Amino acid sequence: IYDEKDLIAFAQAVKGGNFTLNALQMDNIKLEKEWEPIGTFENPYQGTYNGNGYTITGLKVSVDAYLHAGLFGYTSGATLVNIHLVEVSVNNTYSSDFYSPYAGALAGYASGNTTIALCSSTGSVSATNTSGDAYAGGLVGLAAGTHITRSLNTCNVTATGRNNAYAGGLTGSTGNNSVI
Repeated sequence: IYDEKDLIAFAQAVKGGNFTLNALQMDNIKLEKEWEPIGTFENPYQGTYNGNGYTITGLKVSVDAYLHAGLFGYTSGATLVNIHLVEVSVNNTYSSDFYSPYAGALAGYASGNTTIALCSSTGSVSATNTSGDAYAGGLVGLAAGTHITRSLNTCNVTATGRNNAYAGGLTGSTGNNSVI
């Protein structure tokens, strides 16, 4: 993956059903367009994305349509390594008593033994729910059964929920024997 066009093509291939697709980033990428997160609860991303030490600058997710907001929306058993997100703006607003918004620069929700290593993020991440709970983390909104090592966040992180709000530097919340 060399540029925004390649990254969008990768995201579309995953959305099209290739959930275990692997990728190697080969250059710094500047995103100009609003981003549609890779992977959903119904179809989580399960492959390996290696950022190869390059940056992705300008990630912006700010629409009300995604329960899971970030570069990756929802992962299960994925490997996300050496990804460096710069100047992100992830704002997930979702109003529901039953569903919660999850926001993270790297992934809104990481589950099923997802591995995250050598990743970093700068910018801002927020999740808001006027009816229920909200989860926001600098890298991952909610990490469930996830291993995070040697990673860094300097994003400003905020969560606002009518019931509960979970916000944290690396993750908004953890569960299912996650290791950080």
